[in-house]
Amino acid sequence: MRLCKYILALIILSSCCLPLLAQPADYLVLTSGDTLYGQVQFLAPPASDRVYLKKISLITSKQKTKFRLKEISAIHSNSTTYRLFRLENKVALPNPFREYFHLNGNEGQLYVLKLIQQGQLSHYEWQWKEQGESTLTSTDLFIKSNDDYFIRATQGLLGLKRKALADYFTDCPELVRLLQEKQLNTPAQVVNFYNRQCSSLPN
Repeated sequence: MRLCKYILALIILSSCCLPLLAQPADYLVLTSGDTLYGQVQFLAPPASDRVYLKKISLITSKQKTKFRLKEISAIHSNSTTYRLFRLENKVALPNPFREYFHLNGNEGQLYVLKLIQQGQLSHYEWQWKEQGESTLTSTDLFIKSNDDYFIRATQGLLGLKRKALADYFTDCPELVRLLQEKQLNTPAQVVNFYNRQCSSLPN
């Protein structure tokens, strides 16, 4: 009798969990708040366009649906999350080393940013295509959890923008020292140090 109850329980549990297991790993989060599951496809525009993404399609067992970027707030595809922000690009004059991307509601340019690491200091990657190029160019962006802007953290082959980051991390003198002494050399090292050592410090 106990064996029968055990088998019955397993059948019920399996029937409940199978739909969850079968649920696709890819999904879109729409600006309406809805989450749609399916196979995500990135539809690239012509090679002459610097913005390498303009539309996304979602393929389900029933249909293929195209979405404009302004209809989407987040994308999860191939274990990678992308978030969409309307940003206004600014340079902090008279300091040209410090480049900002301010969150700008519904008015700014729409950016698709790849989430690298999330925390009190989050790390994103912005990708784009230079005109006529087929390969992507990218740069790293940081944003603190209580800020309304991203700061550009790297400058191509030159690596970290140390002067800009030293100004940005005035809330963590030890991080500034390590940057100036070139003991931190990658965006990941900066983010990990800040989230472990600096995020609890008073501003």
